Amino acid sequence: MTTGSLARDGYLIARNFLDAEEVATLESIAKRAFAAADAGIGPPIVAQSVQGWGGFVLPWLAEIGCDDFDIAALIVERAKPLIGPCQLLVERSLFRRVRPGYVVAWHIDA
Repeated sequence: MTTGSLARDGYLIARNFLDAEEVATLESIAKRAFAAADAGIGPPIVAQSVQGWGGFVLPWLAEIGCDDFDIAALIVERAKPLIGPCQLLVERSLFRRVRPGYVVAWHIDA
């Protein structure tokens, strides 16, 4: 079920965008990724970012061995019927924040 029109309203709410199995997969990846960052696996920028603004960008998952599932492809596939062909900007996409009080000025709805 969707609410709003991207073309008309500038937004689109897609309820149940991912199914329960997909959400569980993403949760598993997030847990592994943050555990790896906390253990210092990968380049220093990963740990610095997790400690600094509290998150990842998707390409860093490969840097820490957590790229066994193509998150970007899943999102693009699910979005296509709703908004048409699209491309996720993985190098700018926020993966997850660990501290809800953090403010990321360039992506405030994170």
